[in-house]
Amino acid sequence: YTVNLEVEGNGKLAIDGEEVESKSVPENQKVALTPEAAEGWRLKEFQIGDKVEEKLKATYFHQVTEDVTVKAVFEKIPTEPIMRNVVVSKIGKGSLKYNTAEVISLTRDTVEDGSQIKLELEAEEGNYVAEVRINGENEDVSNVIEKTVEEDMAILVIFKETPPAEVKEYTVNLKVEGNGTLS
Repeated sequence: YTVNLEVEGNGKLAIDGEEVESKSVPENQKVALTPEAAEGWRLKEFQIGDKVEEKLKATYFHQVTEDVTVKAVFEKIPTEPIMRNVVVSKIGKGSLKYNTAEVISLTRDTVEDGSQIKLELEAEEGNYVAEVRINGENEDVSNVIEKTVEEDMAILVIFKETPPAEVKEYTVNLKVEGNGTLS
């Protein structure tokens, strides 16, 4: 009889130690079927004929009584996402939103590496956005700042009072020519 081997996903399947697509086997011979997952993969399902094996094992033994297809299904092992800490704080009078949530003075968050964050800045009347620092480095100041989180982030927004307009005094000299007055 013929034993056909199929692999789905990333791995190998051997019959009696041989990696082949199919093998002819005498009737009633017992064969060893060995699935081997590639690095980062694992055996998800093992099927002999129409029967899905209930237990996942390193080696399966099967007595051949007819033509049969053996299938090993491998799945990628999920990896834990890398999580990053984001701390957002503000000083001064202004509105700071972190991903649409209002920051009163300090907000802490944990996000997945590669996530996008959004800061919305609006100074109160008589104030302006003086500085935006991310991990101690000055950023360009704008009303909306979007960043990709690739490391832990400490974000500080500083609002300052707008300095009063400088009042300049000028001297006006009046000069009259001819008859008349000027005041």
